[in-house]
Amino acid sequence: MAKQRPVSEAPAGLWLDESDERLARRSRIASGVLVLVLLAVSVFAVWSSQATSIAASRAVATNALSDSYTQAASTLAAEESLEINYRLEPGPEIRTLYNAAGADLVSALGRVRRQGDAGDRAFVDRVLAQHRLYLVAIGRMFAAVDRGDTATVLRIDGGLVDPFGGIQKAVTAAADHQNGVALTDLAYLQRLETLNRQLTPVVFLVGLALAALLVSITRGHRRLLDVERARAVHDSLHDALTGLPNRTLLADRLEQALRADARMGTSTGLLLLDLDRFKQINDTFGHQYGDDLLTQVGPRLAGVVRGVDTVARLAGDEFVVLLPEVGDVADATAVAAKLRAALETPFHVEGIDLDVEVSVGVVLSGEHGQDVATLLKRADIAMYTAKTQKLGVSVYDSALDEHSPAKLAILGDLRRALERGELILHYQPQLSLSTGDVVGAEALVRAPDIVDVVAASAAG
Repeated sequence: MAKQRPVSEAPAGLWLDESDERLARRSRIASGVLVLVLLAVSVFAVWSSQATSIAASRAVATNALSDSYTQAASTLAAEESLEINYRLEPGPEIRTLYNAAGADLVSALGRVRRQGDAGDRAFVDRVLAQHRLYLVAIGRMFAAVDRGDTATVLRIDGGLVDPFGGIQKAVTAAADHQNGVALTDLAYLQRLETLNRQLTPVVFLVGLALAALLVSITRGHRRLLDVERARAVHDSLHDALTGLPNRTLLADRLEQALRADARMGTSTGLLLLDLDRFKQINDTFGHQYGDDLLTQVGPRLAGVVRGVDTVARLAGDEFVVLLPEVGDVADATAVAAKLRAALETPFHVEGIDLDVEVSVGVVLSGEHGQDVATLLKRADIAMYTAKTQKLGVSVYDSALDEHSPAKLAILGDLRRALERGELILHYQPQLSLSTGDVVGAEALVRAPDIVDVVAASAAG
């Protein structure tokens, strides 16, 4: 009997169908994986873009709000300093500066209102209400100073003006809090950038294996995002007008310098510069001229200092020069003199030569403070001393912080007594105990109701 040939077509067709099915299944899996990868890449790109944009916008906004709070705190310090100066040397110039400081405070709080949230607006309303009460009391005090009514001055200073301390403490605390928020947002932005930098290679390597074209497009998109992030980080740390480091970056570099001082036993100098009569330039020629002038000041200052030093702009016409490892106060003062000399050459703005002078306050870490806030505050006090007394350069002196009402009252009485010719000069002989001869004379200056204020001995 003939052998039956096995029927192989069915098994072969079955194997082919199974192979096609496996290929189709793998294709579907590959397609699904590709879709998932494309979706993951798309989600990552959208998330990264949105998260970075939101974080950058928030960092810029909180930094601007921090600057406004800080300027409000600075103008309050200036207002207090000018109040003390008026009691020492009342006059229209100091009164004008005092009024300008009050106007600057209102302007800074107005920016806080515009830039902040409902809580900030409520805070501004409370501060302005308290400040108006304070201004009423100050008006009575200044009137009493002008009349020479010391008792009223001391009564108002001891009680009615006391709310100023609460205003200054509240604004300073709010400025410190907002500065912390700005630093936190900046740190978050930097962490987000680090996270993006770490995740991006992994995502793009997988995407490169499955979708080269998509990876190419995404890489181009990432480059744009990197530029945006770099710009956001730069903008949050630099002044928008001059391009100089702003208060946030200055505080960070000063903090690093102070830590280096603690390790190596060195000292860091801090110079606070304020342009004299800058408001007159703005009022006379317009803010465009003032802004152009400010952009030229930074390069002049940078051309004088070392490469390791930092030239920063705080706000308005205030600049700061940070001098790590400066040596001593004499070295810092010498740098201040060079900076003033560098600004003596007129600035050419829109075809006009503008002459600019500057008042400089000098502090040294260790000698005048150990932390950022204290050094900036005391540099500000020294600068206002240089400006109001027309010294050019002034080193911080702890005596500038002695706000004794009795001392201020006596100095005010002396000034008014001198103006009214109430001082009486007395001479008393000085005798030698051994011979009984007159060997000299003592000169005493007296005024009614005032203790002996000047005593001088002269050899005969």
